[in-house]
Amino acid sequence: SLRARVQEQKPAGAYQFRAVSLRTTSVSEVPGLFMRRTRPSGVGPKADASGRLPAVLMIDEGGKWDGFRSFGPLTALGESLVYSIDVSGFGELAPRPVWHDVAPWCDIERTLTYLSVAADRSIMGLRVRDALNAWHYMRSLPEVDPNRLVLAGKGLGATVALLASMLIGPFHKLVLWDSLLNYQALTEEFPFAWKQSVVVPDILRHYDLQDLLRNAPCGEKTIINPLNAAREFVDLAHASALYPEDVRICSGLEESKARDAFVQAILAE
Repeated sequence: SLRARVQEQKPAGAYQFRAVSLRTTSVSEVPGLFMRRTRPSGVGPKADASGRLPAVLMIDEGGKWDGFRSFGPLTALGESLVYSIDVSGFGELAPRPVWHDVAPWCDIERTLTYLSVAADRSIMGLRVRDALNAWHYMRSLPEVDPNRLVLAGKGLGATVALLASMLIGPFHKLVLWDSLLNYQALTEEFPFAWKQSVVVPDILRHYDLQDLLRNAPCGEKTIINPLNAAREFVDLAHASALYPEDVRICSGLEESKARDAFVQAILAE
């Protein structure tokens, strides 16, 4: 069962926030923030005839607040209800440093990754679980239009979003920003620059990320700045040859243009 602890709404200029913490019968917790505008924005999709709003679930490697800070991209999504979450290892749920973090080969992220692999419960699997719980909660809200749902992610959160997309049924849009090109890329360069917890044991025996994109059950798919193992821009020609034809790819964009591309991908009707 899924339980939600909802805090009172907090006004912030033209926006209103409320914190929501999801818990299951296990020890897992998913901290999140809902944001909606309190004044019309004049851009993007509006509420439908019954008052239901389009909604965006955002998973950001930098934590649930990153997309809101300093009028960040999540504040530019028109009338959409925005739900930004921390999955395992992100934001509030990031592991605390310990004394052996002084050694780069023995930091807490790497140690927890090895332990999770040994326990046959990968951290990426836990993140997908968290994302699924948040998605089902968001979809259940009476103010949300189930026909206009967007799943979005940034950094490692984009990979979490893509993995989760295969388990949520049909939805409207998938938008990935600064995403890992694919898992094969991690086998071609060592050491890679992504967090160690990106690892999913034996994933390449079954599929890679381009296969998930091919089968993602959504109408529109956008990838902004796919990154290689070194977290560097991937050439557009290389990404286009790898990904399915129905994926819109924006490559090599500087931060401000990448932000605009992210906002436009979500707002476009």
